[in-house]
Amino acid sequence: MLMAAWYAVWSLFRRTCGKKLKDHQLQIRCAVFGVLSVLALRKNPVSPVVVVGSLLCRAASTLTDDPLLYYLGYAFTGSLFQGISHGIAREEATLVALQRQGEQAKLRYEWAHVTYFPALLFHTVQDAASRRFKVS
Repeated sequence: MLMAAWYAVWSLFRRTCGKKLKDHQLQIRCAVFGVLSVLALRKNPVSPVVVVGSLLCRAASTLTDDPLLYYLGYAFTGSLFQGISHGIAREEATLVALQRQGEQAKLRYEWAHVTYFPALLFHTVQDAASRRFKVS
């Protein structure tokens, strides 16, 4: 019932305002990025950025048909669902736990993510490609 009401309201709003707002797609995109940037400057930005990013990007993409905001909204929604699943499982999310740590712990974690995971991805793709094109 709630989803049907949500869809009806957005459909009506999109039909009445969507064409007018599509002409302002770039300005709305900049406004959304500005809001997210300001939220990201907070001391512990994870929850506010994810919740506001999910709702704001989805709403703005619905009104302007902006594909960038559409997919960015889905990315934030995925993070939101991951946080909800952590809450249901009563397991604290890593990023939320890191917010209580000192700056050095946060920095080590970020460096691990920007060096280890891209290297892991590169080697996985390289191994998969070498197996696929291997000549026997």
